[in-house]
Amino acid sequence: MAILQKSTNNKCCRGCLEEGTLVHCWWDCKLVQPLWKTVWRKLMFNLIALAILGLLWFHINFWIVGSGSLKNIMGNLIGIALNL
Repeated sequence: MAILQKSTNNKCCRGCLEEGTLVHCWWDCKLVQPLWKTVWRKLMFNLIALAILGLLWFHINFWIVGSGSLKNIMGNLIGIALNL
């Protein structure tokens, strides 16, 4: 990081007093770990939500293709909405 910032100080820019390599400053630094834990939790929640929505979309499409008329389609969609 000292080369990138054109300085002679090679310590971590976050203040943990360890050697400030690029990998350390972005991933290994103990001061940045809470950030990455929060990001990971948010990403996992979003991935789970997207997986559930994908399965629901597949289920709706399967019912629409299997039904023969618009009345059946609307009835199926309303039934799904009421079950949520």
